[in-house]
Amino acid sequence: HADAARARAIARPERRAQFATGRWLLRHAAARIFGENGFRLDSVEGRPIVTAAGELAAVSLSHSGELVLCAAGRVRSLGVDVERVRPRADWHALCAWTLHPRERERIERAGESQRWPSFYQSWTYKEALAKALGEGVFGLPFDRILVSPDGRLEAADERLQSAPPDARLRDPDWRLAALRLGEGFAGAVAWRA
Repeated sequence: HADAARARAIARPERRAQFATGRWLLRHAAARIFGENGFRLDSVEGRPIVTAAGELAAVSLSHSGELVLCAAGRVRSLGVDVERVRPRADWHALCAWTLHPRERERIERAGESQRWPSFYQSWTYKEALAKALGEGVFGLPFDRILVSPDGRLEAADERLQSAPPDARLRDPDWRLAALRLGEGFAGAVAWRA
């Protein structure tokens, strides 16, 4: 089986455990949603692919630290992300690449204690969107995507040239939700109904 071979090839025990846990969660979620025998799990270029009733199903995995998240559903697109909240070395460079100017202003106004939790919440919304679109982290210009603190893709100020940079993000069916994962983690799920 390809997943077993891939797991054996992972050198770090914690990464191997994350991989195995993610695949188990994916099988469990798919069985609950599509029935025990109603789906097929494959890997394409190392990414898990679930097929149900002859069509690709919406699934997503993410891990950070000791947490592994799985999302699966009967929706058009789906992405999930989790990140451990931790300070990083260069706030200004990271913000320039990740945060829309209005998000950065809002986060900096909130104060030092909320800086990193707010940053990572914004990051996870955007990475979940990227995964739902089948893009890598560098596939979307995060600094041009404006997400409200409660997970809405906000209408943009044209002077800032901040309309969603990807036409797929203009679909009104997008939904984003923050995940409550406990102290020290931020997470989000993005889906298109």
